[in-house]
Amino acid sequence: MTKKQLNKVMEMVEGLPPEIVREICEAYDLVREAPTNSVIYPFDSPAFLELWGIWKKYRSQKGKKPYKQIGEQAALKKLSRLSEGKEEKAIFLIEHAMENNWEGFWAVKENNGKNKQTSEAVSDEQVANIFANKFGQG
Repeated sequence: MTKKQLNKVMEMVEGLPPEIVREICEAYDLVREAPTNSVIYPFDSPAFLELWGIWKKYRSQKGKKPYKQIGEQAALKKLSRLSEGKEEKAIFLIEHAMENNWEGFWAVKENNGKNKQTSEAVSDEQVANIFANKFGQG
């Protein structure tokens, strides 16, 4: 079983009672295969893994402490959830977070085909329009 498949199984059993999860793990012989000291990445492409490394350096440059295993796994799980399991969207979310100088990942919702931060932030286009109207440039 690949890490990607194992991660998918972990998502499927989330919220089930522990005894059921234990039975499933034993039935599929996952107990021996489950990593104990390594992080499971939701995507294993070189592009994602390289960007994830850049994300960790970015956090470090912001003065954040390096991830510990549990914290990194939680961040990857959140990223996977926010990206709906789509690698392209996960890459977008990481890049979007760095572009906006954020310290974590946030949901981005679609608004008439344009990406929009859920906190109703002003877009670059709106800022340009405000300046154009105020200073007569266009």
